[in-house]
Amino acid sequence: MSTTVEGVVQPGALIIILPLQLEVARPEVQRNSLPAENLNEEEWVTVYGFSPGDTNLVLREFEKCGEILKHVPGPRDANWMHILYQNRSDAQKALNKNGMQLNGVLIVGVKPLDPMQRQALDERLNHQNDNSTSHQTGGAIVSPTKLRVHRMMDWIFGV
Repeated sequence: MSTTVEGVVQPGALIIILPLQLEVARPEVQRNSLPAENLNEEEWVTVYGFSPGDTNLVLREFEKCGEILKHVPGPRDANWMHILYQNRSDAQKALNKNGMQLNGVLIVGVKPLDPMQRQALDERLNHQNDNSTSHQTGGAIVSPTKLRVHRMMDWIFGV
């Protein structure tokens, strides 16, 4: 829309200036948006579709969504893991990566943790806490950076 007037204006001519029509900005509605309440609650997601050898790559990518409190890989040679985020808004960022290509050959899926899997996971984690043992993952899977620092501090101070 042009606001300039072309042509010659004669001296003493009446000029009427009309106000410009402004477009109203409307925020986009996000798919998979979560209710506003309880956004600070921890939230689990399941990331799937990668080989165990790509676990570190997947964790590094999903750390970009927010602080990962825990990650629990599936059984040996599984192509999935559960990730616990500090809050629901970070989990929503992770859910938005569903179908994202991480490198030239890897596309992952992300979904909310299934209620049945949540129950089994809670029982598994409670059982581990009762035995005072930490979760051991097979192979050379490295914990997210932030968790590594906490473990190192525990080791140094003997906590």
